Amino acid sequence: MPIMYTDQAAPIRWDEKARRFTVNRTNIIDNFIGDIKKMHIRTFDWEEFEPYARDFLNVREDTIGEDRGISKRVWRRIPSAPDDSLHSMLYGWLACRILCGYTEFTAA
Repeated sequence: MPIMYTDQAAPIRWDEKARRFTVNRTNIIDNFIGDIKKMHIRTFDWEEFEPYARDFLNVREDTIGEDRGISKRVWRRIPSAPDDSLHSMLYGWLACRILCGYTEFTAA
């Protein structure tokens, strides 16, 4: 299932021409983390998950565009650290939601 991060206003959109879903990166990460906090997402045994969970700590909220008067909140990876596990889990979560028809997301 092709999915591409964008900064579009809508949380999720089907791009018929490109035959892929486009998602607002900040909004989708917000919703994913929100579902983790609400315990809608469960992981396997903590000892097995802990090395992958560290990737979640490598992503920080940041504000960009302040110098141009257009303040925007985004998620940024710490340059020297991986965030692969976060995006892998997010992809699985998002694909499941799309396939099950749960495409309503909280606005960022």
